[in-house]
Amino acid sequence: MNIVTIDGVDARDFDDAVFCEKDSKGYRLFVSIADVSHYVRINSLIDDEALQRTTSVYFPDRAIPMLPEKLSNEVCCLKPQKYRYTMTAEILFDLKGSVIKSKIYPSVIKSHLRLTYEQAQGMIDSKNSLMQDMYELYLLLRKKSVNRGTVFLDIPEPVFTMDAKGNVTAISKRPVYPAHSLIEEFMIAANIQAARLMKSKGMGIFRIHEAPDAEKLKEYAELAMEYKVKFDPSWNRAKQISDYLKKIQKNPARSLLNRSLLRSLEKATYSESKEQGHFALALKDYSHFTSPIRRYPDLMAHRLIKTKGLYKEEDIKRIAELCTQGEIRAMEAERSINRIKQARFMQDKIGNSFKGEISGINDRGLYIELKDIFIEGFLAFSRVSYEGLIFDRSKMAVLGKGKKPRFKLGDLINVVLIDVDVFKGEIEFGIRDHT
Repeated sequence: MNIVTIDGVDARDFDDAVFCEKDSKGYRLFVSIADVSHYVRINSLIDDEALQRTTSVYFPDRAIPMLPEKLSNEVCCLKPQKYRYTMTAEILFDLKGSVIKSKIYPSVIKSHLRLTYEQAQGMIDSKNSLMQDMYELYLLLRKKSVNRGTVFLDIPEPVFTMDAKGNVTAISKRPVYPAHSLIEEFMIAANIQAARLMKSKGMGIFRIHEAPDAEKLKEYAELAMEYKVKFDPSWNRAKQISDYLKKIQKNPARSLLNRSLLRSLEKATYSESKEQGHFALALKDYSHFTSPIRRYPDLMAHRLIKTKGLYKEEDIKRIAELCTQGEIRAMEAERSINRIKQARFMQDKIGNSFKGEISGINDRGLYIELKDIFIEGFLAFSRVSYEGLIFDRSKMAVLGKGKKPRFKLGDLINVVLIDVDVFKGEIEFGIRDHT
């Protein structure tokens, strides 16, 4: 069995490996996950420290791991041609991608290859036999995700290129390939089966995502209307929101609307509750099982699947709350550092000109996303020398008198970097001219 890991080129820990084979009856998927619970015993010193951290934190130039690096990067890491303890979710699908049966069990594997997403995508494109069955199954699973109404927000992430001294030398958008989605669908499939197995045992830790708050959807609908986009605040089912996102795919305000919608949705949390489900994935049963090297809830899920009686329900509730809080802290820290890194990268470029695109407009000014550097900054109207500019909310545009410029979403614009606040992670532009 040529099981492989597929991760980003800069990945430091490999905690999942996948393999799929097809026969006349369907597809058999193997998702093998590093068995951290084999090494990290409950209530040990390492376990106590991992629970304090709850998650690994990833910055552009370093990571703060949840576990000691000897475990996360070596002993538990699914390195190629090394035998490793794992927990394997073996799932049998029919030829239409529906689950026939599944099981999760302790295992030992030897990863055949360590692939990057780019390498995996190249193998998919060249119809390499190693990836062919996996890709076929992925297409079936992705179709099911779309049909049930999974909310795909597609928020781009920055990639920081660093030199040997840790200085940022370039910032770009992280490329997204079908190979990313393939791994995502396989991890979701394994997480579903883990949740169902824990549910059948009467106790587990689950990943839940509540339906959005009606007031937040109303506020989002008002924002969407400003950008001449119709969003009905009564759309409180995942399929309705998913269909809406398909309709705005080519809208110039799509990026801004997607980010705003993300803020309007509830945050996913961890819980001992077996009933709440996951709104954005349109699933009744969901857990986190696939990343125990970097997430404590996944480590707990492994223990709960393997052994009864390790936890009481009140313990799971307490730990779930700690993990939710820890995840929020980590996300805020990562976003803050990313903004600071972006601002610091631009600090020595004050006075330089850049080409950008108008990605948002309000009554104070324009949001500008640069073309050659994945950075967004703000151009305040107070920085514009043109007189008589009028913000027309109904047109979502800025009008000028006579032949003066008119700004609208999606316009290309030449800007000059005016100011950078590294501490706040803020970037401010002035205007050169309007193309």
